[in-house]
Amino acid sequence: SQPPNPPRTNDEPKTVTPTSPSDETDRKKESETLAYIRGALQQAIKQPGQFKQWTRPSHGLKLSQMSVPVVGHSYSLAIIAIKNTTNDSLKFTPTSPDLVIEMVNDQGRPVNIESLKYLHLEASDSTGAIPPQGTTYYAVAYSPPVLGANQQIRLSIAHSNAADQPTSIILN
Repeated sequence: SQPPNPPRTNDEPKTVTPTSPSDETDRKKESETLAYIRGALQQAIKQPGQFKQWTRPSHGLKLSQMSVPVVGHSYSLAIIAIKNTTNDSLKFTPTSPDLVIEMVNDQGRPVNIESLKYLHLEASDSTGAIPPQGTTYYAVAYSPPVLGANQQIRLSIAHSNAADQPTSIILN
């Protein structure tokens, strides 16, 4: 009598490829980018007086922005302060904030709008709500597009009580 044959398997030997140095560099760069964005957001929260120019209130929200210099990176960073001017808690819509490139006519009215994806979005409050008379902050990192003379980048944010009429600000 012969010993039983071992069960056959169709599995090929598993090979583990080591991570390439470029993968590790990319991960390190991404980690540094996130740390920089979060640090800029925390700094802005600690110094709310930096937000000097506010939009007029629209449906209970007004916005202000602060551009943060980003040297040696391929993205632009804007910190947005959102102030609730009502005595009610407001919940942001799931698609907020929204970033678009607008082409405007001579009167400043939009004639063409294209969506612009952000690279990273960091919020000071992860609930997506803003308390009565409160302020919340967003750090928005995006690839800076090449803009024509009649183009601008607009950030819009809406809450669930006025989802069809967002409040917006032109990023500089």
